[in-house]
Amino acid sequence: YLAAHDLTSGRRLWSKNTTMGAVVEIVPVRADRVLTTHLGGQLTLVDLATGSVRWQHKPRSEGERVYAVNVVADTVFAAGVGGVWAFRLP
Repeated sequence: YLAAHDLTSGRRLWSKNTTMGAVVEIVPVRADRVLTTHLGGQLTLVDLATGSVRWQHKPRSEGERVYAVNVVADTVFAAGVGGVWAFRLP
């Protein structure tokens, strides 16, 4: 699950099940989105205002799992078991 809270009151704004399992890392993407990496090598792009899932990378094999992520402009570079992946952000 991912959840957003108001920093001043602590009130929960939204909570979302990404269906990808445990979140390992959260990487900021612009001011309104974050990219999360998951224990199984998946990636999820989440809209911060609503919690909606904008995009997901769901590996079909061990070679498609990604872990270390770096965002440059509108491209996500992700290192994984099978090498380095590059994804264009929607």
